[in-house]
Parts: sequence; C-alpha cells; structure tokens
Amino acid sequence: FDGLLSATDLDLAPFVPATGISADDWGRNPLGLGALRELDATIAIKADSLRYAELTAGPSQINMTLAEGQLDSQINMSGLAGGAATLQVTADAATSPPVLGLGFKAEAVDLQSLLAPFGISWISGRGNLVALVSGQGATQQELIGALKGEAEASIADGALTGLDIASLFAAASQRIVEGWAGQQGAATGFATLTARATIADGIATMSNLALSNPTLTLTGGGDVDLLRRSLDLRVDPRVLAA
Repeated sequence: FDGLLSATDLDLAPFVPATGISADDWGRNPLGLGALRELDATIAIKADSLRYAELTAGPSQINMTLAEGQLDSQINMSGLAGGAATLQVTADAATSPPVLGLGFKAEAVDLQSLLAPFGISWISGRGNLVALVSGQGATQQELIGALKGEAEASIADGALTGLDIASLFAAASQRIVEGWAGQQGAATGFATLTARATIADGIATMSNLALSNPTLTLTGGGDVDLLRRSLDLRVDPRVLAA
C-alpha cells in the first residue's frame, strides 16, 4: 500500500499503544506491535496542525515506511512549543521481544510549554534538546528497563522553580536544611543550563551538568534510574556574589 494523505488537524493519540502507565508504574500492557507484521506500506501525511495530549504543532509532515514487520517513521513539526522538532520512531516487530528506537531533536523550544503536559513544571527557559534511545521489550516497563542511548540539553534564560540556591547560601548562618524545604515561590534563574547523559540498562549517567548565572555556578553529575524513578546526584554550587 502506498499513499499520500492530507489533514487539517491530526490527533496522534489514537495511534499510540495503551501501555497501562500509571503514577507509579511505567506500564505493563503488551504493546501489540505484532500487528506491524501484517502490512507493508509507504505513507506520507501532511497536516496543518498536529496534536498529542496537550501538545500542539503547526504544519507537520509524517513519512512512514513499513515492511516485513519493520517500521521507520519520521515526523517533522514546525511551531512546536514555539520552535521546531523532528521525531524519529523505529520498530522491529520481526524480533521477539520487539525493539523500539526513538530519536528526538528540538530547536529553540520553550521548555515550560513542551514539558508541562507531561507533569514537569520545575524548569523553564528556551533551548535545544537531542535524544537518541532504543530498547527491547514487550511492555513499556521492559523497554524502560533496557533503555540505552544518549541525551543532551542546552537551555538559556530560564529558571529552576522551588529553590533559590543563591539566597539559601546567603542565609547559611540559619538552619540550611529548613531552607531547602520551605522556599515556596522561590526560583534559581540561570543564563545557561547544559546537561548530557549516557543511558544504559535504563540508568542515565550525567557527567557534565552545569548551570550559570551572574551570582551562581553549579556543576554536578550522577545517575538517574529511569525505571525506578530515583536519583543519585551530587552537585557543587558556588556563590559568586553576596
């Protein structure tokens, strides 16, 4: 089957498998990718707007090839969170368990608009994101536990909400632990924030986390266990001015 389709508004949600994900579980529903073995097709879709959950993009194009259980697709999106992005999705359903790959590249996107629909509201700014990951498994939980790849972020003119690190250290004569817990409405603004991670077996190892603003620099690194949603990070904040 070969086709060229067009749409005014395209919602991607019906095409995403129901994983069974919940607040404390990545999802144990079988992804049902075996259906990919039933069809060979080359399809191009042009849409004036593209939607998924609360995310929207402007004019977009989807190019998809499916042959012998292997999917290769690319979505080019303009106007996503004020920037542009490309999403690549590959799947090999000819193997058991199946293998999935994801590549994402976003340029000049607003982090708050991009991440808020996924429940991430503690960071703002505008920047670039790159991720290239893959995993093998019959469920989303298995995929996350086997995830490998790399991810990188470079963000400018933003803030980390919930904590004003510079003010916290300026009040170091007080009980500092209480300061970490009680800074409602506080934020640590930054001129630049960069981070890079290498992912293996579902654990992201960060080696060059760096934040800078006129009064503070912060460097750090450590591990993020994606499957268990736990952190083991060490950061080194240095106040440059009182």
